[in-house]
Amino acid sequence: MYQAEELSISGDIASENVAHLLRSKVERLNYHKRDYTKISEKINDVNWTDLLSVKNVDESWKVLAETLSIIIKECIPVSKTKTDKFTLRTLLDRETVHAIRHKKTRWKKYLHCKDDKNWNEYKKARNQALKQIRTFKYNYERSMAMDIKSNSKTFWKYIRSKTKTKSTIGNIKDANGDLTSNNKDKAEIMNNYFTSVFTVETNEPLPVFIRRNYREPINDIDITEDKILSAIKLLNPNKSSGPDLFHPKLLLESANELVTPINHLLKKSLNEGKLPQDWKNAIVTPYINPDPKPAQKITDQSA
Repeated sequence: MYQAEELSISGDIASENVAHLLRSKVERLNYHKRDYTKISEKINDVNWTDLLSVKNVDESWKVLAETLSIIIKECIPVSKTKTDKFTLRTLLDRETVHAIRHKKTRWKKYLHCKDDKNWNEYKKARNQALKQIRTFKYNYERSMAMDIKSNSKTFWKYIRSKTKTKSTIGNIKDANGDLTSNNKDKAEIMNNYFTSVFTVETNEPLPVFIRRNYREPINDIDITEDKILSAIKLLNPNKSSGPDLFHPKLLLESANELVTPINHLLKKSLNEGKLPQDWKNAIVTPYINPDPKPAQKITDQSA
């Protein structure tokens, strides 16, 4: 059975990290441009039974995490996102790109020799390119609308790209009552405010919990690989990864290969009555909810 363990949340929010969230240039692992066949082969080559059999649950989890991290670095490419601006140009299909290039070629030919023949050929190529762009845009918007339940992020990102008004963090009053427009100053004020509302935990020991009476202990928990596969299939591949950086897309694509070490890890966790320490960690990010009112109510609490 699981024992009562000390759980705490560390609220160390660095202002530099908050300011980094205000910038758009980031570097991420692109789990959609990947070679999952190679990943599956590498996972199958690992002898998980011998690797995890003589270790406790914390050590077993660290071995699993380190092994998968090495495979991810070898097989998952890194993509740089310079801006959050959404454009259809990067998503155009081959036929549309070919029609646009053909239009540009006909235009250059017309500029070289301005006669009726070249002008008519350019108009024909221009109309064909415009038709291809409209057809692609219609099909793309229709596919997004059809997949909104399974992939809502792409839909709302496209909607935000079409809106003229962008929601940003407004100016915030500091301790002196002055409005700040610098991103670093905003992050400092927000950091002071969020840390001020947290409860500062002391180093005193936790109170003794009264043992609860129960009729029968739960000893018949049955963990099978089929149940683990069913749970993995419920993951949303469009969600972000947690502190372990294992993306749901990776877990879904490599479910058949990862089910054996996960099954071994869960059974060991039940037998020892504890969870790996990393499973108790979480990424806490302050999110600014856009307020329809123009005034910002967050003020510096450090004064």
